[in-house]
Amino acid sequence: MRLAFSTNAFVKYSLESAIQKIAGCKYKGVEILADRPHFPPTLKSSWKRIKSLQKMLSLSNIEVSNINANTASVFYKQVLQEPVFEPSLSNPDIAKRRWRIDYTKRSIDLACEVQSKNVSITSGIPLPDCPPEKGKKLFIESVKRIMDYAEKKGIKVGLEYEPCLLYENTAEVLGLVNTIKSKYFGVNLDLGHVSISEKDPVQSIRKFKNCIWNIHIEDIKDKKHFHLIPGQGDMDFTKIFKVLREIKYDNFITVELYTYQKQPVSAARKSYDFLNRFI
Repeated sequence: MRLAFSTNAFVKYSLESAIQKIAGCKYKGVEILADRPHFPPTLKSSWKRIKSLQKMLSLSNIEVSNINANTASVFYKQVLQEPVFEPSLSNPDIAKRRWRIDYTKRSIDLACEVQSKNVSITSGIPLPDCPPEKGKKLFIESVKRIMDYAEKKGIKVGLEYEPCLLYENTAEVLGLVNTIKSKYFGVNLDLGHVSISEKDPVQSIRKFKNCIWNIHIEDIKDKKHFHLIPGQGDMDFTKIFKVLREIKYDNFITVELYTYQKQPVSAARKSYDFLNRFI
């Protein structure tokens, strides 16, 4: 296991500066936000920077733990009309759904260019006039199209689930994994989300042991969905890392603290100092 940090805490920095700061905090990996201000993959201007991005990763001696394709609303042209996870892969509007499928494919292309093994996605929220059953059907159709592309590229796709989304708990996502039936489809397991939605988070780790492509980690207090610096909430990290060793998890542990955009460097350092004892 190795520690990584997500650039979604560094939205006041350029992507290159964020990578330098994260590497300077001793992390071995960085998760790249596939959205403004870092790397919106459907914009041609982003790809003009790919060589400099590759050079920065090499100079910083840091790997890419994941391409975070969970949100695209910051650069989507209709942002003022869209909830945070929209346009989603479950949106009933076929044009919006196709846009998100293409965005995810471009994120897969980015993963190839920066040698990330995986990208993460979300299902979006249940939308008005689109019951969950219909939304799930549309989402499955979208994921199957994405997986055809991902498998050809050799990139894994991990679903991140959380409370209030279309897919919000372990049981639902286990069923989805069995439905998709692809060795490249699994989970981007956010342990904070799991601690909110499940009575015993470590059981979710065990259930997904063969298909966890990346882990998001933060702390949670009183089951409120607010990402805290590890050690400042009430999650049992000793128990969590014990189970991760039991299942022989050997991918990245990516700290996700978008809640600390005013002080990302301090949050990154404190998180590293706390978590490194468990690695």
